[in-house]
Amino acid sequence: MTAALATQHGDVGIAVLCHVHEALAHLKAMKPDGLVKVQACLAQAAAYQLHPIAHSPAVAVLLDLVGLFCSVQQKNPAAAAQNMQRLTLFFNNGSNDGALSGETLVPIKRHAGMSPTVSAHTATIIRSGQGASDEFDYLVVTVPDRIELRGLM
Repeated sequence: MTAALATQHGDVGIAVLCHVHEALAHLKAMKPDGLVKVQACLAQAAAYQLHPIAHSPAVAVLLDLVGLFCSVQQKNPAAAAQNMQRLTLFFNNGSNDGALSGETLVPIKRHAGMSPTVSAHTATIIRSGQGASDEFDYLVVTVPDRIELRGLM
């Protein structure tokens, strides 16, 4: 529901993040149809993978981690190995050193006529864009850094 609302308002980054969180919630719930719902969420998030706004190394790693957890729950060693290989390639790629710094910025589209989203009360979780010409503000999302993610693997 939240992802659909975000998509409707043009907030693709928020929609992808909603799908990731929904997948994590289904994975945690461990209901009989939970893994099917997790895979549906991953597929919905993957639909935006080529969208420039939605592309974030941190979100890509989270998607791969959820995919890994799902394949382990399904007892699917081939899928688990594939997810593990993608994660290992990411961690071994030296050009991504700053990609997982503990937080990532998810763009939130500014809408004309709406009150400002950034105030003294929200400044720690929402960062203002680069001036009035920037059409986005940014949601600050804390993500595991490289060391924490390596511990999960």
